[in-house]
Amino acid sequence: RLLRSFPTLSKYLHIQMINDLPSLTAATVAFISSLRWCRNNTTGNLQACFLRKLSPRYIPMPLWIFLQISLCHPFISRLILFILNFCFGKAKSLEGLWMRKVYMSRQVTKFLEANQNQEVQVVILAAGYDLLAFTLSQKYSNVTFIEIDHPATGEAKFRTLKKLVDELPRNLYFCHDAIGEGCTISDVIAKNGLTVKKIPTVTIMEGLSFYLTEAENKFIFHELGDLFGCGGSIVAFNFFSLDEFGRPSNPNVNKSPYLASLLKYKVMLMGEPFKFGMKPDALPDFFSETGWEPIKSELVYETDGVEHHEYATMMGIEYETTIRWASKK
Repeated sequence: RLLRSFPTLSKYLHIQMINDLPSLTAATVAFISSLRWCRNNTTGNLQACFLRKLSPRYIPMPLWIFLQISLCHPFISRLILFILNFCFGKAKSLEGLWMRKVYMSRQVTKFLEANQNQEVQVVILAAGYDLLAFTLSQKYSNVTFIEIDHPATGEAKFRTLKKLVDELPRNLYFCHDAIGEGCTISDVIAKNGLTVKKIPTVTIMEGLSFYLTEAENKFIFHELGDLFGCGGSIVAFNFFSLDEFGRPSNPNVNKSPYLASLLKYKVMLMGEPFKFGMKPDALPDFFSETGWEPIKSELVYETDGVEHHEYATMMGIEYETTIRWASKK
């Protein structure tokens, strides 16, 4: 079996690309996030810099050209934002994605600030082209950050980051393998020469749950409990509520019915169909036998302008929630 990982403390090893290409969904999310650069947003500007450095070998040439044109001048980015808001503004899809980024970032920073005097770690599952770990690992140099992602997407990200900076943070590890294909999270971590520590851990699962089946999601949460389940550990993730046709459904997305179908068939064409969804009030039952429990939404994201369900916050077309380890075992 080929080693498919990039610990930044060791020599860079080439990844043999497997059958599929880097995730186009990851590129789409990164692109929408990057459009904020024209509004002088720091996170958007960094994401835009990343995409400008992304090689055309990792994305179809027409889309790569579109990315470069879109991000070459603020006026073009503003024009694209105007068009997207005109088409999908009722569903708050763009704002929802940007708020999702803020939500995940806030969960990590609040966790790190609350645990400054003890050893903790940050684990990002299916990181895609998100730069949260890259950014925070420079600020919190005493904390270990571990990214776990698909090999093809992981290689594209690693190579692109190497174009942005001369040296990556030494406390940031990239672990590249296909979780769920006979390979567990602990397998991936062990391949990188890292020791699994059962210490307070914040795990981020952004944009992952709806591409897995219910059984696969439960397996991951059980494994996260086995690996990191201890007092203080939390997991932040987002999820969809799907209708009977497998389309995202909530009060926002229902304002633009064609958007739900567009999303469904877009991800199917990209080879990443939606497989799982649940309603917010189903969260306690879903986690009842996993050792995790949902935290009331107002306690983890106190922000005006969002709709709070008891255990989830609605942002755009999806929901965000945070769970904590509650088992006594």
